[in-house]
Amino acid sequence: MPVTQSRDLLRTPTALWISCLSILIVIFTNSTSINGHPLPFTVAGVPLTVATLWIGVACYVNGRNCGRIHCKIDGALLPLLSVLGLVNLLRVTSLSWAGYTDVLTGVVILSFVVEYINTRLRDRERSASVR
Repeated sequence: MPVTQSRDLLRTPTALWISCLSILIVIFTNSTSINGHPLPFTVAGVPLTVATLWIGVACYVNGRNCGRIHCKIDGALLPLLSVLGLVNLLRVTSLSWAGYTDVLTGVVILSFVVEYINTRLRDRERSASVR
């Protein structure tokens, strides 16, 4: 399905609430320390988990509206990652929040790489069919 730019939420002021706020929460939580010590486990985990869920749901909605591949990938994987964050908050797993953020960053980067490759292949197919 081609990307419908007019329905892409990231091309509207809504993007500030969808992406930027979540990204700022993740960056702030990871970079904040109190007297040189990292934030307490729960104080760091709750905003990270909520931000992951927030952007995952927003990507899911945006992926359904506009068809962007990275939104579809992030919309599927980030809510699952937030479940892992919740399980981690309950101390069922022992993942550090730095590790959690690394997984979050990896998922987002991977989704954009997949979208880039798909776009390049689609453009190559179009140029080949024009000839």
